[in-house]
Amino acid sequence: MYRDYNTFYAHLLSTERLCDLEDLLTLKKAEDWNEDDGPCIWWSKDQVENGLPFEEPFYIGSPLSTDFPTDAYYFIGIMVFPNKSK
Repeated sequence: MYRDYNTFYAHLLSTERLCDLEDLLTLKKAEDWNEDDGPCIWWSKDQVENGLPFEEPFYIGSPLSTDFPTDAYYFIGIMVFPNKSK
């Protein structure tokens, strides 16, 4: 199936990255947030339950922020791409 080990390894890495991306872009409820998630993109329950497409995000930040809205209900993570130039 694979020509050599490098081809296999590249496929393995890309599959793992796709799984991470899928997890990151899956809507989660506010009670599932923890400090390791850091700042996220948030939507209110009404925005999500009214269906897609979403309007602009309700809030971007962390529940630890003093201005965090009380009706933020769903979130997704913020993608951070590594800087490959270093």
